Amino acid sequence: MFIFFFVGANAQDNDWRSQYVKWNLGVNYGLGKVEQNPNGQSEYYNKFSTSLSVDVALIENDVFDSSPLYLQPFIELSLPVKNPYNSGTKFSTYSGGVHLKKHINSGNFKSNFFVFGGGKLQFVVWDLKYGENKNYRHTEMDYVLSAGGGFVFFNQLELSLNYSKGLSNAYYSANVYDGLKKMNSINMGIRFTLANNWWFSNK
Repeated sequence: MFIFFFVGANAQDNDWRSQYVKWNLGVNYGLGKVEQNPNGQSEYYNKFSTSLSVDVALIENDVFDSSPLYLQPFIELSLPVKNPYNSGTKFSTYSGGVHLKKHINSGNFKSNFFVFGGGKLQFVVWDLKYGENKNYRHTEMDYVLSAGGGFVFFNQLELSLNYSKGLSNAYYSANVYDGLKKMNSINMGIRFTLANNWWFSNK
């Protein structure tokens, strides 16, 4: 898949307008920790998710694709995650938000290093098991702030690392009777910039 992607896809330089809007597909891993465990133990979740985002240039100068500042709306969907302390509970997340992304430029030329920060609205959908062969779904809402940085390879491959802090009590700890807790996480991600910018196709 990687070989096919890099052999068959070129950077978005086929149209001058493509420097302003860049569509991206991403895969993310997050190591999350539930706060305020009543037993004094740390509870960690491993979460994998996919994302679709778009980088919209806010500044541009006379050099192609040189914007140092982007607004980055995104949506994200996670795979089901099991509670390691209770096999009867698991959750998925559906979220959308926006980041402000700043490349560390040198003159008119964009640096491969960047920093970003922002937030998202996240729906935590729980699949709770109780009794014999009985399940029900329950949704909690979380407001998440995050900040981090990353590096761009080959103009199309981007690696990032960030820290996220949940502001709402949306996560069960050891079991459903412990009440809801907040979650913080460290996240690593990889994003691929789509070579063909469909937004400007045939325009």
